[in-house]
Amino acid sequence: MLIDGCQLTITATGVAGRGISCDGDITVQSGGVTVQASGGGGTYTDPTGVVDAYQGPCLNADDDLLLAGGTISLTHTGSGGKGIAGDSDLTIGTAGAGPTLQIAVSGASISIGGGEYAEAKGASVDSVLTVEGGTLTLTSVDDELKAKVRLVINGGTINVVNALEGFEAPNLYINGGEVHINTTDDGLNATYGVYGEASDGSILNISGGYVHLTAPAGDGIDSNGSLTISGGTVVVHGPPNQPEVGLDVNGAFLMQGGLTAVSQINSNMNEIPLGTSTQRTVLVRTSTTINAGTLFHIENASGATLLTFRPNSRYSAVLFSSSALTAGVTYRVYTGGTCTGTLRDGLYTGGTYSGGTLRTTFTSTAVSQTVTF
Repeated sequence: MLIDGCQLTITATGVAGRGISCDGDITVQSGGVTVQASGGGGTYTDPTGVVDAYQGPCLNADDDLLLAGGTISLTHTGSGGKGIAGDSDLTIGTAGAGPTLQIAVSGASISIGGGEYAEAKGASVDSVLTVEGGTLTLTSVDDELKAKVRLVINGGTINVVNALEGFEAPNLYINGGEVHINTTDDGLNATYGVYGEASDGSILNISGGYVHLTAPAGDGIDSNGSLTISGGTVVVHGPPNQPEVGLDVNGAFLMQGGLTAVSQINSNMNEIPLGTSTQRTVLVRTSTTINAGTLFHIENASGATLLTFRPNSRYSAVLFSSSALTAGVTYRVYTGGTCTGTLRDGLYTGGTYSGGTLRTTFTSTAVSQTVTF
C-alpha cells in the first residue's frame, strides 16, 4: 500500500477496529493521514486452550512499514490500542528528512491472565524499528517505541511527552538525532525481558546525538545487559527516591566519549563505568539531599567550567563524564549559586558561574572514580 499526496481521515470505533491494515507493506510518502480509533480489544482462547489478546492499532502491516514523509496523526483511546503495530520492520524518515508524526495512546491494559497484560503502546514491531528523520511527538500509557529485535535512532527529533517507558528493545542504539523523554518508569530500557540483576546479554549503545531523559519514578537508563556511551550528549534527571537510579546497568558499563551528566539519589545502586573505559568519569556523592533546582558545578583550579548542571529533582549524587576531565588535574565542586549562561534541559553553556558553596576538591587519579563530601 502506497499513500502519496492524498489526505486521509479515518475514524475506527468497532471492537479492536483498525484504521489502516495491510497484509503486505505500507509506505507513506507524502500527504496527510489522520486516524482516530476508540474500539478496545479483548481476549480469546485459541484451539490449544491458550488465552491471548486481540488489539486494534491505528496503522498495521504484516510486512514492512515506511513512513518517509507527510503529516501523520494517530490517536487511540481503546483498551490495548496501539498507534503502530507491525510484524516486520518499521522505518521512520530518511536521512535528513521525514514525516511529522504524532501518536497519542491512552487506553487501558487488557488482562490476559497469570499476571500477563496486553498494553497500549505508541509503536511496537516484531523486528527492527529505525528512526532516520522527522519530527515525532509521542504520548503513551505504556512503552512508546518498542522493538523485539533492534531499535535504532539515527536522526530526527523525538519528543516523548509522557509514557511509562520511552524506548525498549534488546538491542538499542542511539547514533544521532535529538531525543527528549519524560517517563514514569525507565527512559531507555535494553532488555530481553529477563528480570533480575544478572546480565541478559542486551545492548544499549549511545554513540552520538542529544539525549535528555527525565525519570522521576524509574531509572533514566536501564540496561539489563551492557551500556556503552561513546559520543553525543546525555543528560539524565534521575529519580529523587531509592531504589531507582539515574543509570542501572547489569552488565559491562563503558564510557568511551561524549558528555554525560546524571543526577540521582546517593545509594549503593549508583553505577560507575569500568576502569577499562577510555574517557574519565567522576561520581560525586553526598549524604545530604540537595533541593531540586540547586546548581551543581565543577571547575578546574583556574576557574574554567567543566559542568554547571541544574537537576529538576532533589539529588545527592551526580555522575559526570567528559573529555575535559584530565589525569592529575585538581577540580573544585560547588553547589548553589547562579549562572548567567544559556540553560537547556538542565545544562548551562557559556556565561559566568558565581555565588556557590565550595563542597570539596578532588584530583582525577583514575579513569573512573567516586568522590564524597
